[in-house]
Amino acid sequence: MRFFTFICIRKVRLLPLGSIMMKILKKIWKSRLKIVLKFRNAWREIELHLGNKGIRINIYHLLSFGRHRFLVDPFEISMDRDKVDHFLRLFDSCLKRTASSIKFVTVDGSNIETYLPVLLDLEHRTYPADYCLDEASFLLRFRDKYFCNPVCFLYFRDDEPVGYTLGTNLEFYDPFEYGYEIGCHPEYLKYTAFYAENISIVPEAQNSMLMVRMIQDIYCTFKEQQYATVLIHAMTGNNTHILLRKIGFVTLLNISNFLNESQEVSYMQLPYLKTIEN
Repeated sequence: MRFFTFICIRKVRLLPLGSIMMKILKKIWKSRLKIVLKFRNAWREIELHLGNKGIRINIYHLLSFGRHRFLVDPFEISMDRDKVDHFLRLFDSCLKRTASSIKFVTVDGSNIETYLPVLLDLEHRTYPADYCLDEASFLLRFRDKYFCNPVCFLYFRDDEPVGYTLGTNLEFYDPFEYGYEIGCHPEYLKYTAFYAENISIVPEAQNSMLMVRMIQDIYCTFKEQQYATVLIHAMTGNNTHILLRKIGFVTLLNISNFLNESQEVSYMQLPYLKTIEN
């Protein structure tokens, strides 16, 4: 009788415990995205902090299960003299054709509030609504605690805004958001690579030499700031990758779902500055 009573008591006590465990598991499952986000944010702080101390712990090759293998070794990319000469001829031609009509201003932390409405307007004129940077995203690029000095040029044609460029250190762009290929690059966490986030031109000005001018301005700037190379995700739908290839960029990887959308891009790199100069 005592044994039977003991068994009954244990069963009665175990039932509530099992129910509690199921509720806990359901809550964990429902909040899994929040847990993943907290892990990502925590790891982001850790890797940037260690990177500033010269310690690199790269987890992105592991997380990508080897799928992000570059088509070419970034260190073996070289710029042949023909492309350098072609690039310079294009720039000279572009400069002559746009000198009188195209002006640009440098946007930085001191004047971002002034030019923010213009940048937002260009975003909506250039990209679909789902891909546009909002006000908070723009301001973050100028107020981030690690990278608060982006390169941003705003271009005007006959006093009307027609485009802008925006970019900063490769490390500003979270590989969990922008793609593991960011973290798989050998310059990641060395703070030596420049990432061109946007080279935006309104549709009515896209069939012009303006993009060549914008790319050359970026090149001159990152050269002055002693970056080793420049990277970009170039859209393939509007043939941006073809133009970039003509002036020396090389495709490291083709991606079909950039920013978790069905957007096809080429992850491209300009040869290392020292190889261009040589």
